[in-house]
Amino acid sequence: MKLHIISLFIIITSISNSMIDGLHYFELEDSSIIIMQRKGSILINQSCEKKDCEALEALKTKVPVKLVNAPNGKNPGAVVCTKYLGGKILMLKERKTSSIQSFCLFKDGSILSNTTIYSDIMY
Repeated sequence: MKLHIISLFIIITSISNSMIDGLHYFELEDSSIIIMQRKGSILINQSCEKKDCEALEALKTKVPVKLVNAPNGKNPGAVVCTKYLGGKILMLKERKTSSIQSFCLFKDGSILSNTTIYSDIMY
């Protein structure tokens, strides 16, 4: 019983830590690091925060949910990324939790979380 409570605490702590505002570190397949900045529901690469970039511009876009066809369990944010925003899907591993997350990579190299797209761009 004690082990289950400790395991549950670790899982809840990992989930809540990944939602905290601030810097988050993600790894590419080649082990290089991408630093992402979270502010509220927005998770965007840190270098984009200091300049104009396509990821910031994408946040001004609004896409009605009814237009997004996400069959077979596809991530709706990823569908919007490729179909409406002209991005490519990028899968990154969060260093602290080792969870794999889906991002939208824009032509200028800026990166936006597909969860952010789902929560802030779709309506």
